Amino acid sequence: MKVSFFLVIIGAFYWLNGAAQQTAGTSGCLLNTPSADFNPDGTFSFGSNYLPETVMPGRLDYSTGNFFLNITYFSFLELTYRMTLLKMERNDNKMTNQDRSVSVRVRLLKESKILPAFVVGGNDILTSSFLTVFANNKNVNQYFGSLYGVATKNIPLSGNIIGLTLGYEYAHNEAPQFSGVMAGVRFSPAFYKPLSIIVEYDSFNVNAGVSILLFKHFYFQTFTSEFNNISVGIAYRGQLKTLKNN
Repeated sequence: MKVSFFLVIIGAFYWLNGAAQQTAGTSGCLLNTPSADFNPDGTFSFGSNYLPETVMPGRLDYSTGNFFLNITYFSFLELTYRMTLLKMERNDNKMTNQDRSVSVRVRLLKESKILPAFVVGGNDILTSSFLTVFANNKNVNQYFGSLYGVATKNIPLSGNIIGLTLGYEYAHNEAPQFSGVMAGVRFSPAFYKPLSIIVEYDSFNVNAGVSILLFKHFYFQTFTSEFNNISVGIAYRGQLKTLKNN
């Protein structure tokens, strides 16, 4: 039944133009896992995601949502500011607070015919007092703190595109969102390449879903985590005027 529901989702959106957007608000063509795909210089996006408990770090044992703003002003550097809604015990466990976090991605190698793209990045790398994701401190609210390196290669096959991603994420806290080897496969069919059908392993869970593009600017993604919970996200993506375009 759960698998059938997932197939219905794919069928419902298969005719729409698509590209993926991460639950963290960063660029990349996977779902809950970083990839080395990079937005063009001058790209900005903002949006929101509904996040089930299964894709959250262990210290946040409930479903919630986030809002984000992302910008790629240089061809090799990307910044994301994200707010995740938090429950507060003193307010009857209602969503009355938010966790603010910053993500940074740096592209060290651009994809070529032979070589994959390679990106290093960090999630939730700042706190109110210091820059670190290495301190195993219960009092530090770096729920999403991690560092990673990831490689992605897009392979044309009879007009279709298969994107392969492999990486490793390091997180030094009690209950991380990611920690260890991660991998993903993205398939874009020849008859409609902007459509993305994605399967990934985010170091803890297997996720599968689709992403779409509406009216050239509005991205939508939906996926199931462990074929148990559904996550959805929407974002607007546009282009800034950069020095290169002046």
